[in-house]
Amino acid sequence: MSSSVEAITVLSSDGDEFKITVSAAKLSKPLNWMLEDVCFSDDCDEVPTIEVNSKTLVKVIEYCEKHAPRANSGASDSDAEELKKWDIEFMKMDVKDILFHILMAANYLHMEGLYDLACQTAADLMKGMTVSQIRKIFHIKNDFSSEEQEQLRRQHPGCSFD
Repeated sequence: MSSSVEAITVLSSDGDEFKITVSAAKLSKPLNWMLEDVCFSDDCDEVPTIEVNSKTLVKVIEYCEKHAPRANSGASDSDAEELKKWDIEFMKMDVKDILFHILMAANYLHMEGLYDLACQTAADLMKGMTVSQIRKIFHIKNDFSSEEQEQLRRQHPGCSFD
């Protein structure tokens, strides 16, 4: 890639274009590979992210732009603490609306930090919830028959489908 390129255009799965700095794009392994392998000249106009919709890509880019300076330099402990606080605020989002999509995008884009953050957020949300509450929040249908539920209850005392 030409050293003069400071930002690239990333395409969402629904065809919208977004600018992201090269340093932020490097937080994603596939985007980094594309930068190295495909965008080796100024001819690289845009990089597709076929599995990430626009709404999600906006959040992913926001995360990348915030985390890129720390990833590319030895930031101080106070910067790390500030970034943790930012992460907590960043993840305060509607679970059913975007958290699942953030998890999927972080997995698709091989972004370990964002994936871990989203998984921890989901785990924290589920603490102390019943199976029914978790199903409701994540829109998970109970597809066990009553016989299967009873068998699971016998095998795993304390397991509740309520």
